[in-house]
Amino acid sequence: MSKQPAGIRFYDNASGYNMLLVTERGELSGWLCYQHVDGQWVTLRQSTIDDRACIEQAIRGARLD
Repeated sequence: MSKQPAGIRFYDNASGYNMLLVTERGELSGWLCYQHVDGQWVTLRQSTIDDRACIEQAIRGARLD
């Protein structure tokens, strides 16, 4: 089983995959990966500004403070 890269993990309802936005030095500027059925993390594509904004909005919405 592969080690999960550092980043923000989430579930994509459309594809049914566990996804990961890989972070670079704590910044949301990395790549989108999905977890293959064999457990390996596979690079999908580089994240876009829209991807990062959507994930940041979901994180802000999930905070209970």
